[in-house]
Amino acid sequence: MIADAPLSTEKVKFKLNEVKSKLEIEQKVKAGTEKLSQVMNNQDVDKKRQIEVNEKLAESNAKVALLNKALQRYQGLYVGDPDEIESSSNNTFKKNPVPFSFSLDFNLLLALPILLFYILIL
Repeated sequence: MIADAPLSTEKVKFKLNEVKSKLEIEQKVKAGTEKLSQVMNNQDVDKKRQIEVNEKLAESNAKVALLNKALQRYQGLYVGDPDEIESSSNNTFKKNPVPFSFSLDFNLLLALPILLFYILIL
């Protein structure tokens, strides 16, 4: 893959901070999924739900591994002061938050009562 512009220290620092924030979020998702999996294993829960949680846990593990690998690569590219990244990571996160999209989940939750209404009518 050939980039249009050469890598600058600022670009690498930005991507490094972006990967760090995504990694932090994914680690929290992984921890929550692990807790959910433990609770579901201790109770009688639908097997389909257990399979979904286990798949989500595997997906989360893969994402964490991938983000760790990306973090190592960007750390290898960065030639500035490592303390500068830590001090600027809080400011960068506030100025340029990682975009999230929850519209699909939100729309499905809104559509659920409508679907139930139509099922009850039919």
